[in-house]
Amino acid sequence: MTTAASAADRAPRWRREWTLVAIVFLFLLGLRLTVLRIYGAALPYSDQWDSEGWDLLRPYLLGQGVDWHMLFAPHNEHRIVFARLEALGLFALNDGQWDNLLGATANAFLVAALAALAVRALLRQPVRDRFAFAALLFVTCCLPCGYENLLTGFQLQIYLLVALAVFGAWLVATRPAGLWLAAQCALVAGLSLFSVASGLLTPGAMLFGLLLRRWAGRDAWRPYLAPMLVCVAATIAGFTLLVPVPGHAAMHAQGLRAWLDAVSILGSWPLPGRWVCFALVWSPTVLATVLVLRRRDLHAIDIAALTLALWTAAQIASLAYGRARELAPIASRYTDVLVLTVLVNAWFCARLWRALPQLPRTRALAVCATAWLAVIPGAYALRGAIGAYAMHEFAAARTHQTRNVRRYVESGNIAGLREAEPWNVPYPDIVRLQRMLDDATLRSMLPADVREPLSLGNFHDGFERVRAAGAKTRGRALAPADNSAHRVRSAQHIDGLHSRMSYLKFPVTGRFGPPGVELRLLSSSGAQSRRSIPARDDESAGDVVMRVPGNEFALIVEPADPRAEFALGAPVEIGRLSRIVIWLLGSGPYILFASIALAAWAFRRVTLREIVATLRSGDGDAAGAPVAPTP
Repeated sequence: MTTAASAADRAPRWRREWTLVAIVFLFLLGLRLTVLRIYGAALPYSDQWDSEGWDLLRPYLLGQGVDWHMLFAPHNEHRIVFARLEALGLFALNDGQWDNLLGATANAFLVAALAALAVRALLRQPVRDRFAFAALLFVTCCLPCGYENLLTGFQLQIYLLVALAVFGAWLVATRPAGLWLAAQCALVAGLSLFSVASGLLTPGAMLFGLLLRRWAGRDAWRPYLAPMLVCVAATIAGFTLLVPVPGHAAMHAQGLRAWLDAVSILGSWPLPGRWVCFALVWSPTVLATVLVLRRRDLHAIDIAALTLALWTAAQIASLAYGRARELAPIASRYTDVLVLTVLVNAWFCARLWRALPQLPRTRALAVCATAWLAVIPGAYALRGAIGAYAMHEFAAARTHQTRNVRRYVESGNIAGLREAEPWNVPYPDIVRLQRMLDDATLRSMLPADVREPLSLGNFHDGFERVRAAGAKTRGRALAPADNSAHRVRSAQHIDGLHSRMSYLKFPVTGRFGPPGVELRLLSSSGAQSRRSIPARDDESAGDVVMRVPGNEFALIVEPADPRAEFALGAPVEIGRLSRIVIWLLGSGPYILFASIALAAWAFRRVTLREIVATLRSGDGDAAGAPVAPTP
């Protein structure tokens, strides 16, 4: 029977756990949104243009519906079903506007939520080093080593690959064996096969975890047979789904020596690619594995860590074969997989350090553990600093890509794209990029930064067309391609405007006194939206965002001061979710500050004595409850 005292004890613990989850989630979300605000770009990038935009979103916008065959069609060697589903869903909800920042923002929410839940799961384990390991996991989510995945919405599949591998390892290490575990393994393995091609290694690693757990616990075979058969079947299915790509044969390792060289480069990360570095990075896993296997002293987290170690090693071997020719330097999109190398070896380093008093050759093992702790964290921090600098360079190239595409959309002159450096063009094939940009349907999908503005039609009476070469807003000319704006001298009413999107962004500038200028959008049904621009006494340019009241509407401009000089640029359409993303990215620093304030408030309520008591309570002498009694 539950007593009132025990219920009272559980309630504060429950609140503390979820307060910590909220702090981690808000901090990581605010940090990633802030990075996206500074370095992100709405323009689609690289493979997004054909695999996502041309082959999937364009047919959907043309009214051809969802091409389910295309969802499962290969993208190079991969079948990126979930990345395409995310892109299609966001595109449909965003009024048919294609926005890379929208996908990247959705990924930021996903990563922050998964990391917060992982930290909570770690802290619930009776492990002496759980706080240090949770802190390391938190740091790995903050460092921008994998900045390409952070800034590109198309990279959802990398996050799914890692998350499913971690969840699968946790399942086979902690859940009771039986049919329910088999169903969970089938779900994780099936999802992994449609993340990236190397997802087929996840069920194989889970099979290893099940075998290891059964061996350590000396359990009966029968409960394990169903989940093992599921993992075997999923691995076989993964191999049948592989698609050879003849054009990628040149990137493969040409012989055993080339493959081993690539393995040394990937396996040594975050150190330089040398076999001595490889040995240092992986030494904790090797030594601790020998220790726990000899003693059969395996705990649930040990089984999960060994499962992830095998999975990471298999990923390194696979990547070393498939991309041996492009590993100098290692592309940042691969580092979110390689970071598990640091996490797994950090766990076994701590495991080894705790066991030193009971082991022979203690001095040699202590030297190995000390060398690892002295070198690897510093190298990982250095990789983070290098990633931050590379992210700045990547963002500069994305800015040039946006400018070059916008110039082509406005002028139709291909010379700017052809003369640009390859990294200043968002797609490697200039001829194909031109063909896609010339397509009217794809043009109508483009994000606000590069799309053509709406035409305001023929102007008369109070409108005067003026040059506006000096009026800039966020790097874009105030007006359409002829670099002119429309100066308002009296109230105007412009009919016959159309938009399928939910918002319009008007570039404005001018000098006018109180009470300012009012813009109104009036639909044929009588619905309207209003926006008052306050008085200003300078010529600064800015944007006014207004909600569209209907598909067909009129623009009404009402300057209250007859002496006002107000220049109005042609509006650019913005989808409803892109408008929310603009607000979220602007709120990123405030979310980050709120998480820090919440953490300060939470730690003020926890005394040092309570922290020490929490560290000591339920730690045991190793890594949680053993799978079987130690012989």
